Amino acid sequence: MKDILFDVIKGKKTKRVPWVPFVGVHGGYLIGSSADEYLKSSDKIFEGISVAIQRYRPDGIPVAFDLQIEAEVLGCKLMWSKNSPPSVSSHPLEEGTSLDSLKMPSEKDGRIPIIMEALKRLKEKYKDIAFYGLVTGPLTLAMHLAGADLLMNMLLDPQSVEKVISFSCNVAIKMSQYYSKNGADVIAIVDPTVSLISPQTFDQFMSDAYTKIFEFIKSQNKISASFVCGDARKVIEPICKTYPDSFHADENVPLSMLRGTTQKYGISFGGNIPLTTVLFSGNEILSQKVAAECIYESGIDRFVLAPGCDLLYDTPPQNLEAVSEVVHDVPMEKIGEYITEKASRIVEEKIEPYKTPNYKTLDHVNVDVITINADTCAACKYMVEAVKSVGDKFMAIPPFEWSEHRLSEKTTLSMIKTFGLKQIPSIVIDGEVAFEGIVPTHDELVKKIREAFERKKK
Repeated sequence: MKDILFDVIKGKKTKRVPWVPFVGVHGGYLIGSSADEYLKSSDKIFEGISVAIQRYRPDGIPVAFDLQIEAEVLGCKLMWSKNSPPSVSSHPLEEGTSLDSLKMPSEKDGRIPIIMEALKRLKEKYKDIAFYGLVTGPLTLAMHLAGADLLMNMLLDPQSVEKVISFSCNVAIKMSQYYSKNGADVIAIVDPTVSLISPQTFDQFMSDAYTKIFEFIKSQNKISASFVCGDARKVIEPICKTYPDSFHADENVPLSMLRGTTQKYGISFGGNIPLTTVLFSGNEILSQKVAAECIYESGIDRFVLAPGCDLLYDTPPQNLEAVSEVVHDVPMEKIGEYITEKASRIVEEKIEPYKTPNYKTLDHVNVDVITINADTCAACKYMVEAVKSVGDKFMAIPPFEWSEHRLSEKTTLSMIKTFGLKQIPSIVIDGEVAFEGIVPTHDELVKKIREAFERKKK
């Protein structure tokens, strides 16, 4: 099991692809526990991951998927949920806390001992499974600490941003040390917000931090991985140049593109079964077809089959069990005809067009924020936060109303099709796509809102 995963990451030929379901709070769902209770209990995490291992037959699995663990220790307030990981609701540096006053998290702080205890117990019981320790990436943690203004300050005050990134890098190294000490086989840097920046910005602010983190993980004789949810296409190559052992992306990135870039650097790659449209809202046949397509499109070599990101809380377990059947029971040489057979059994659901309002008749500007889920996706959270903060801080602009539309909502797929969106998260202003996959600065967003209001007068 874990040997297949290790061999694939090292570039060796294997009889099948490895399978890594990213079970986070979904483990709570499997044992009838709410997400908030689950993430505060090593017993519940142990029980939930144990059930996932028994039902989904993985080669590797994370012990927990929560990108707020470090932020909580460092003073961020959290908003807890019954069916998703917590979200950060305050940013200490934005509220006047000095960076110098923040202390490096210890192994005894916050919920760190809960996660490490669960890891040690799981490692002891399931010796043939590779366990992933997931570390909050340096940009995501920096934004948790400083808020969405951090992106604007990359232009206005780059030195202050460099200091926060450097601190967050050191936190990631420290967390990697804890995971290594307690038995994690793979240590992954999960940094969804890097999908919001340009390659040049990554090179300027993130490259050194990533290189240091991956070098440290390798010095511990552990496998390193980079996880980026969202449209990571523009930063795949810059991240590959920091040399993780593996790179995971979601469905925003075509596997052929991910394969082509990672292979140039001798890096394995993983992904990218869609979380919402397939695993959450689809059925077993669709899940099997798409999983088989991922395997086929990957070219098989150096590929790890996985969901695009953290599984939604109440993802139907039968869909994940169906994916496991593809991995374990379908020979690689039969994968093409397997896809054809499954495709013949799928009835395509017709998506009704989204009924757009008559924007010119509205007395306000309409701002739609299209997300996966701002509670669970950090990149989505900061897109929503950018829109909300404009309303809070900029009063001398035309009136506007905004709303978030999540992929789990029935009308959102219609909106994506109607607006022709290629990336999520995105901002649509009065029916026109304004920002795709990039968090705007306050000035950029205000300018677009003003332009939309002026169009109403014509």
